[in-house]
Order: sequence, then structure tokens, then C-alpha cells
Amino acid sequence: MWAGVSSFSPFPEGRMGRSESGARRPRYTSQRCNACGHTCRENRASQSRFRCVACGHMDNADLNAARNILGRAVPSGINVAVVNASVA
Repeated sequence: MWAGVSSFSPFPEGRMGRSESGARRPRYTSQRCNACGHTCRENRASQSRFRCVACGHMDNADLNAARNILGRAVPSGINVAVVNASVA
């Protein structure tokens, strides 16, 4: 019974032209700078603070990660503007 449940996904691979291999996986989004793209563990100053060691960009860690995820979903400047407007 559980074997069938564990293989079920509401988003089958390939749906809407994206594969499960990378489009929706949030890997390193909390370590990647949304401003310059630099990714490293040291960018996370704390659980809630993000500071890029390459460019100096500072932000709330969750907001920075959300911008990275949104940028992966539909890469465009419009997405960042929408997020910025929603938290302003």
C-alpha cells in the first residue's frame, strides 16, 4: 500500500516543461546571493541574516532565498520586483 503512495507526485516529471532534477529543488538557495550569484556557506551570517562575502549584499536570509527560488521558477526581473513590492 505505501509503495504506491511514496511514488505518487502531484507534479509529474516533465510537467510544464520542467523536470524534477532541478527546477523545483531549493538547493543552496539560502547560501546563494540574489544580487551577484555567489554561493558559499559563509554567506549565511546567522539563521536569519544573509551577508554575501563577495559583494557585501545584506538581506533577510529567508527573503534572499525566496528571491532565488522565484528566480529559478521563472527567470526574469519582474519576479524580483513583485517580491520586493510585497515586502516593502
